[in-house]
Amino acid sequence: MNLRRFFRTILPFTFLLMTSYNLSNLPKCSIEKRTNISVSKNLSSRYVSGKGREFIDCVNRTYLSEFQRISRFIPVRDRSAIGIDYSILGGDTTGNYSLKTGRMALDTNKVLYINGMINCHVVSHEIAHALLDRFSREIGNGEWPSSSEEWISEALAIYIGEGRRERAFPQNWPRDSEELTCTNPRHYGVHLVTRLLDKYGGRALSSIIKNPPTRDQILIPSSYQNRIRNILRNSQRGRR
Repeated sequence: MNLRRFFRTILPFTFLLMTSYNLSNLPKCSIEKRTNISVSKNLSSRYVSGKGREFIDCVNRTYLSEFQRISRFIPVRDRSAIGIDYSILGGDTTGNYSLKTGRMALDTNKVLYINGMINCHVVSHEIAHALLDRFSREIGNGEWPSSSEEWISEALAIYIGEGRRERAFPQNWPRDSEELTCTNPRHYGVHLVTRLLDKYGGRALSSIIKNPPTRDQILIPSSYQNRIRNILRNSQRGRR
């Protein structure tokens, strides 16, 4: 048996072993509602039959619990299910959300931990993106984010979806426009919003979404945080 035939024979069974490990120990959601799942054509059939179906059911349970948690923070009126596409995404992408279709895509090779557990952060991160987009539309701000709002979009998805909190700014925070262009917002963006959301919670969301930081304000985060605080204070005074 040559190597190509060997791997073609062995790998499907390896996947089944991975997906069967620890799946039964995941918390089951009491809600029976399923997500609107469609399967990409380039996805191997083993992902959607047998133990692969158990894998998708496991993602569904994760989705349901995370959707409930995140929608308590993001006050959306539209709580309909977010469609999920399973595919093989390029590069380091583990998941993405499409503004055009309103659906999220998960990379089946990366959403599964090596021990057979679901990577909850991938699922919850994309749910946060989807609900933030819905919320933006509901408050009359249109689809969100635009390409220039990636920093603040990633910051909110990391804080709300993944539950990461970073109050202290790292020493290697970008110092100029050139460094900013080369910096991945997924590594640093959450620092922009942690103090604001820790203090104001969901009340700050509309102000943050409608008033994204300029490039200069990303370089000097305190200037952006002060800007949002002033907007929130003025808004509160206007209600009195």
